[in-house]
Amino acid sequence: MSDFFKCSSCGSCCKRVSNIIDFPEPIKKDGSCSHLTDDNLCGIYNERPLICRVDKYYDVFLKEKMSRSEWNSVNTKYCNIMMDQDNLPEDKRLKENE
Repeated sequence: MSDFFKCSSCGSCCKRVSNIIDFPEPIKKDGSCSHLTDDNLCGIYNERPLICRVDKYYDVFLKEKMSRSEWNSVNTKYCNIMMDQDNLPEDKRLKENE
């Protein structure tokens, strides 16, 4: 697995930020991040909060608790679950060994 998490930019996690306690950005009534654009990209990508930065979040909070490959594996699993819930096509799904 690569050292860095390979996001497919599907927007599934950004549609569920209301599930995050103390999410630091405005949330729409549907539970999605107010910065999620119509094409499922982040409107503030370079300024997005730490919770939205998978690799940086690992570096700050988790590197003493698990390996990066374990963290990537956990994220891959849950990303694919959210994509399944959103009925996204197979080409958006993340592969475990990439």
